[in-house]
Amino acid sequence: MDTNSIVGFEKRDLFLVISFSILSAVAKEVIGWFFIYRKSEYKIKHERLCKAYDNYCEAYVKFDGSSMTYNDCAESVAFSERLREFKGNWNLYTMATGFIFMILMVFVMSYFEGALVAKLPFTPIKLLGVLTKGDIPGNDYTDCSATCIYTILSLITKDAIQMFLGYHSPVSMIVDMLTMASDAEREKEKKN
Repeated sequence: MDTNSIVGFEKRDLFLVISFSILSAVAKEVIGWFFIYRKSEYKIKHERLCKAYDNYCEAYVKFDGSSMTYNDCAESVAFSERLREFKGNWNLYTMATGFIFMILMVFVMSYFEGALVAKLPFTPIKLLGVLTKGDIPGNDYTDCSATCIYTILSLITKDAIQMFLGYHSPVSMIVDMLTMASDAEREKEKKN
């Protein structure tokens, strides 16, 4: 790769985007903890979700389709309905943290609008290139915008902070459970 093609961006901008991304992810999680995760209502719902997840694992992971009765089928359908209800309850929490993320992103990205902050060492496929390029003028798909770096680092930092603080996104747990439920239902249909 020609070294002249790498000179097109300021390394200072890249470090600013990285630091803003990490700081805003930390700020978002602290704000989320202050307004959502520390409240007793959230803790109660999270506890119920964890219990429901354990029940789900017992119902579907240790499931033997040949010994299942009609009452067991009715219980599994009711359980699936409860999981869908839990998912609806968690939408409020995800909307609040997503709103905080969007506000912080608007403030940070207004500083880097149209700025080239990194060069990719490869040429990505078209769809990925459009996402990484963002609002940078020109046709060079190896250009990487601040929006791409900010988003990726914020998501990684958010997960790391949640792991460090000891709580995980309950929605991802629900999605895993619903995916397992639909897989179990497909297996049941295949056996019939």
